[in-house]
Amino acid sequence: MKATTDQYKEWEARITSFQSSGQTIAAWCRSHDLKVHQLKYWLQKQKSKRQPATNPAQWLAVDIKNPETKRNDLPLLVKVGPAAIEVYPGFNAELLLDVVRTLSATC
Repeated sequence: MKATTDQYKEWEARITSFQSSGQTIAAWCRSHDLKVHQLKYWLQKQKSKRQPATNPAQWLAVDIKNPETKRNDLPLLVKVGPAAIEVYPGFNAELLLDVVRTLSATC
């Protein structure tokens, strides 16, 4: 089951509280009626979220001079993690951006 935005916010607040408490994980969890493994899970999740990507994407601006497209044009292959997307002339830029953002968050 995937965590909701509310759960992320709740656990961010809990992690901040734990980190500023000066208590051990066990003591803090006991005083907040939580299980140690829950806090460890969310601490690890937060840590992995903050780590920089091992191979960050590099973007290149493309200036299209001729908007006319041909159906037999070869596609541009865009790779995001293990996913590959073929982009043809006349593509929907907003849709591609949404797809790339989603893949970047999950890959």
